[in-house]
Amino acid sequence: MLIITTLLMFFSMKYYMKSRVKDYSMFMTFGMRRRLLYLMVLSEYGIGWLCSVCMGLLLGKGLVIGCQEILKSVDVAYEISYSVHAKTYGFTLAASLAVMAAALFILMVHLGQRDLSELLKEEEKKEIRPENRRWLIMAAAGAALYVYAFRQYYRTDAGVLYAVIQWMVSGFLILGFGGNFLLDAVKRRQGFYYRRILQINQLYHRYNSNMLFISMVFAVHFLIMGYMACSVIENLPLEKDRSTYPYDYVWLGQEKDEGYVKEFTERAAGKYSSYPIIRLAAFAGSEHVGISESTFEEMTGRSVRVKDDEMYLFIEQTAYDGEEIADRRDYELIFQGVHTGKYRDMLYNVAAGSGEFNEQYSRYRIKKIERETIWGSISADNYHENTVVLSDKRFEEEQKKILDKADEPNEIFLLNAPKRERAQAGEELHRYVENYGIRDEHAGYEQNVLYDADRILEADFLRNLFNIISKCFIITAFCISGLFIIGMKVFAEIPQYGRKYEHLTCLGMRRKEERRGIGKEIKSLLHISLAAGAAYGLTYLCVTVKLGDMSAVRAAFYMKCWGMFLTVYLAVQFVLENVLAGILVRKVERCMGAAKT
Repeated sequence: MLIITTLLMFFSMKYYMKSRVKDYSMFMTFGMRRRLLYLMVLSEYGIGWLCSVCMGLLLGKGLVIGCQEILKSVDVAYEISYSVHAKTYGFTLAASLAVMAAALFILMVHLGQRDLSELLKEEEKKEIRPENRRWLIMAAAGAALYVYAFRQYYRTDAGVLYAVIQWMVSGFLILGFGGNFLLDAVKRRQGFYYRRILQINQLYHRYNSNMLFISMVFAVHFLIMGYMACSVIENLPLEKDRSTYPYDYVWLGQEKDEGYVKEFTERAAGKYSSYPIIRLAAFAGSEHVGISESTFEEMTGRSVRVKDDEMYLFIEQTAYDGEEIADRRDYELIFQGVHTGKYRDMLYNVAAGSGEFNEQYSRYRIKKIERETIWGSISADNYHENTVVLSDKRFEEEQKKILDKADEPNEIFLLNAPKRERAQAGEELHRYVENYGIRDEHAGYEQNVLYDADRILEADFLRNLFNIISKCFIITAFCISGLFIIGMKVFAEIPQYGRKYEHLTCLGMRRKEERRGIGKEIKSLLHISLAAGAAYGLTYLCVTVKLGDMSAVRAAFYMKCWGMFLTVYLAVQFVLENVLAGILVRKVERCMGAAKT
């Protein structure tokens, strides 16, 4: 995103300089030196940067407070903190200054030793297009990169980021080097070409500038319709289905706690069941629940058979998960070593394959990985609190290692209470566990010792709401950035439009045709970038659905939501481009009128 922001700022600086080039040329005519002129330009941008950063920080602070207040109004128990460390502001200022400096450097390199007045002459020069067929190699490279990004999507933890970058680069290559040959094909269809000559002639005359502009706007559209749209849909619906939580409370305690559990369920008119467990810490630091094959059969009625050196891994099933487990390799990496007991700080620096690793971790062969609803989706992700089934003999051996430890859970209590009693019962249970239960030094959203289904659902709702609000804010920021750069380009080219349509008016073009032609010229560039962005956004959606390990219902929900998002986004773009075209028409007519007088 920093790259996109830098390039957007470069374009805005360039077009702003075009709009000010007459003033700059006048200063140089009066004797101002080039160095002093550049210093003046730098001071203009510096003041603009400082004002924009201050406005951005104030607006960002207000939005954060507003979002937090919205969440607090949804849940009065939502605790918030408005304090922001000075380092955060310092990093923001440094990043924004670096972006501006990079954009200014690119602009200076682009200008080189040319006179500033040559910026106006650029409009009159016909730019060289990549007409040699050897340039098709670059377009083919873009197509190959497009295909390779599919393979890259889930190869590493940063696979999504790499895929997005590769798709954007492939789009630049295909548009930049393949677009010229498409224009040649259009020109051979003379009937089609002459009917749309006003719309597409700018691409033949100023190919490089317009293709760079199209590529930049394409990147914005792709990020919005691809990555950001799927990020929003990922958090929908806001509320999870409670049917995937068979128990109201899941508590990892000890055998000595059973007396309290009996009293608790009697007071709450509820019921409970308990089973022997062991805590298992995977090499990656996540904690899981280990049970024997006999316990698993008692709980589910299913029989699994594993050898003493094997484990059967069950990932908690949700309403959105499909049958396939796409990230199987991730689980194999996580469980390359399993420590009996909860994760402790001493395990943090243990290197895989070292002597200490062999002392602290046991190696199991994963016999199979399946999805099953056992405790419910109690963790915030699929990489914590999964169920590991061991053979009866191996379970007993590992259980002996932790039975005498006061800070290790050895019994799991599964409790249910009537709906009318849940709030009060939950508060009581949380107080007891906090005062007398086992403490988990690494407790958080992903893992804990007590799970309350109602609280989990409430936390998920607030987290989803916050994520959607933050993503919508980023989408809005991208839209504003794209609109700003489009506006700068359009307004910088008003004199050119004025000269062109003044000439066409002299040749007999009517005012209605003139207004329509101006609108179509700017819209044609926007439509190309929008179509390319939508195509790549659909690509990102299809890959997300295909490789996201979703159920058929969830995949259909994703497609439906994306279709609605696309419809709304296209409608907004239609309104904005018509407003922009209307403003441009009036500006051009005013310019033509001023030229006549």
